[in-house]
Amino acid sequence: MYLFAIHNYANPETVLQEESIKKPCRKFHFEGFCPFGGSCTYSHYTAEDLDAIQQKLFFEKSNKVEPTVETWLMKYYNELNERKLRSQQLQWSCQLPPELYTRMPFLPPSMVPFRLQTFMDADLEMWGE
Repeated sequence: MYLFAIHNYANPETVLQEESIKKPCRKFHFEGFCPFGGSCTYSHYTAEDLDAIQQKLFFEKSNKVEPTVETWLMKYYNELNERKLRSQQLQWSCQLPPELYTRMPFLPPSMVPFRLQTFMDADLEMWGE
């Protein structure tokens, strides 16, 4: 498995797919080294190396545990609760100057800071009447 270390950066599935297509490098298999190294157009993997990678991929796929319905439902309800909390916690994010708070009764309607609850309770079906 010497060569598998060279391709550590690559996905084992990709390595297996690419190296299975290539013909074996004669120079590497007879002399033990190839002057082209990683840029060689031939495969430096033996059939045993490719079989080992294939077995490793098979065991990784067979050992994957599928999530149960209960875990999926728990995750779903947790995310739903988080969304509800976030939507309830929406607030005006900008700070008003303190002078505005003292003059609040005298402000025109467009300058009065709005509350989120006002919009949540609004009857938008009657808009424009």
